[in-house]
Amino acid sequence: MAKKLYSTGIRYVQQFITEHKSHINALLQNPLSFEYSKIFGRSHYEIKIQEFIEAFKIDKDLDYAVSVLNNYKSYTFIYELYRRLNLERFETPKVAQMPLHAQKDMHKSIFYTFVFYVQSLPDPLHEEIHKRLFRFYFLHMLMMVHRKSNLVLDYQKLCQGLLKQKQLNVKESFHTQEDKAVFKLFLSGRELLQMEGKSLKTLRKKAYKKLFYDLLDEKIFIPTDT
Repeated sequence: MAKKLYSTGIRYVQQFITEHKSHINALLQNPLSFEYSKIFGRSHYEIKIQEFIEAFKIDKDLDYAVSVLNNYKSYTFIYELYRRLNLERFETPKVAQMPLHAQKDMHKSIFYTFVFYVQSLPDPLHEEIHKRLFRFYFLHMLMMVHRKSNLVLDYQKLCQGLLKQKQLNVKESFHTQEDKAVFKLFLSGRELLQMEGKSLKTLRKKAYKKLFYDLLDEKIFIPTDT
């Protein structure tokens, strides 16, 4: 499921970059705009890391929080995202002729300029990009690459956060019958899923986990009017 989470966010952002290529190029091609945007783009990016760390309570363990911070700020991490977003399209032929350290600086500068451009957009567009890039992708990397063994995610709260922007609430229904428990989730009066098992507590956790990834993978239709 985490792989779907990864691909969902990236595909959306790739399309966004294609549609806004000329505007991003305008920032990169003006020396003053490029210098300004890369500096403040880096600041925005680091703030997004901080927001992610705090949202998932990673800062309860500061050693771990600093480790995640340093990892997400590293060239290796940024360049992986740089490639996935195909930001190479903004490189000039001169970049390939630069020394390796200068190439790395340019890659990060182009990435920070992209972040700055996204930050300058009005809501809800920039929030949608931030959600997919700095929450979904960050979460994928945390779960698949940089996970701590005792990291516990509250999928119920994550689902509520995803639905909050649509002013929607998920509702529960549960009961026991003979030797099993039945747990259901509903959205706008429509049954989303049903699970059966021995423990309602376990079923609730499994149900919200499945709902969370289904929402991220856009398997569930969310009505636009409430």
